[in-house]
Amino acid sequence: MDIKEVIRTNPIIKTVISCATLIFPILCILFVNNGKPNAFQFVWVAFYSSVLFCFIHKSKSAKIIVCCLNGVFVIGLTLIFLMGGSEIIPGVCWNAVLPFLPNPWY
Repeated sequence: MDIKEVIRTNPIIKTVISCATLIFPILCILFVNNGKPNAFQFVWVAFYSSVLFCFIHKSKSAKIIVCCLNGVFVIGLTLIFLMGGSEIIPGVCWNAVLPFLPNPWY
């Protein structure tokens, strides 16, 4: 059995990935309410949890809901930080895909 089948059939892994898709929206709500934690550093959670969610689930409507939920919060957070300058747009893309490398935009 290869790794793809294990991820797609194991209910514990599916549950963890499904819960991980809600981490970024919760962090954004906490950030807007009291400023802690800095949700900008966790954009990668939204990106990779959405990718994994789309990989393991077959329902197109669930994929659309999860991707739109995370997308709305990423765009909203980007708009909040956009007041500091337009270099935040490539910075968000960099943090989403390569989160552990130094960001050249800030």
